[in-house]
Amino acid sequence: MGELDLSKINAQLSRVSLREKKGNLYLRGRFPSGDTVVRKEIALKLKANKDCLKIALAKAKEIDAQLMLGKWEEQEKKSLTVLKAITEFEKDYWTRYEPTPNRLYSWRKNQHSYFKELPQDEIFDSRFLKKAVTSFSPASYTQKRFCQLIRPVAKFHNIDFDFTPYMKYQQSELNVRALPTNEQIITAYHHEKYLPHKWALSVLALFGLRPHEFFKSEFKFDNDPPVIYVSADTKKKKPRTVYPVPIDGLDLFDTPNQWKVFEKNWDLTRPNLVLGQHITEWFKKYPFTPYQLRHYYAVRGAMLGISPTFLSKWMGHSLSVHYKHYGSLLGDLESEKLWKDKFLK
Repeated sequence: MGELDLSKINAQLSRVSLREKKGNLYLRGRFPSGDTVVRKEIALKLKANKDCLKIALAKAKEIDAQLMLGKWEEQEKKSLTVLKAITEFEKDYWTRYEPTPNRLYSWRKNQHSYFKELPQDEIFDSRFLKKAVTSFSPASYTQKRFCQLIRPVAKFHNIDFDFTPYMKYQQSELNVRALPTNEQIITAYHHEKYLPHKWALSVLALFGLRPHEFFKSEFKFDNDPPVIYVSADTKKKKPRTVYPVPIDGLDLFDTPNQWKVFEKNWDLTRPNLVLGQHITEWFKKYPFTPYQLRHYYAVRGAMLGISPTFLSKWMGHSLSVHYKHYGSLLGDLESEKLWKDKFLK
């Protein structure tokens, strides 16, 4: 702080103290929160310089007096409603992140869809958070997702609440019987008359792409082997090369002209989720979804002896995610294959 002496200023306070952190002033103290007292810091949103110090001291004395008189919680209740807490967090969020189409869509699809259902006039404190997170089914995906979205808001407002016990959702294991078979894929492929859809079906089945990646890829089918280059403008923000896992009877062919015309008239700057949903709509006429083809790509690759290290790299996720998502399923399939190879020759 240079010439500013916080020790002399803090001597004027009894329940709180001023602190400098990264060139900004904060107020530190022990504050009542529900039935407990928690230690926390309050961002004063003031720079650590001589001009702001008088304002910081005035705010500190005011809060110090509220704590001594037991009026802090009453003051908090009057000031921080759910609506205000979320509005202030959102305003700060967009100062830290560029509002790209993907981020804006994600905000509307995730934060807004959850936050709009909250009672806007209630006080945003630890008691409210407890009531909100327990309103969801225990260990459900929605409970975990709500915690992930509301936790940064609580942290932004220095509200102490432990979300950990409410984030225990475990994704259901994949069921091998829910995956498509080679026969189903081949049948759908040969029955498809519209060339762009037929092409999309073969590409997604052989390369296991996420649906939106179809619009973010460069296809090199004249290579040996044929490959797809997925751009960095995808979920993982990293480019990658994808190799096919073959299916007998399923052919690759060059991009149909109808697809090229379609792409020219399609807004590829739209959020990835919207692009992916467009592909998913096409697949409603098939007995499987694009993501089931992706899962089958992983399983088929494992059964052909391709290392999980390479499969996870081609699919664009970490090795730990690959094992977590496909581990038990692959174990069952590999066990069955081992038994058949040994006893059914």
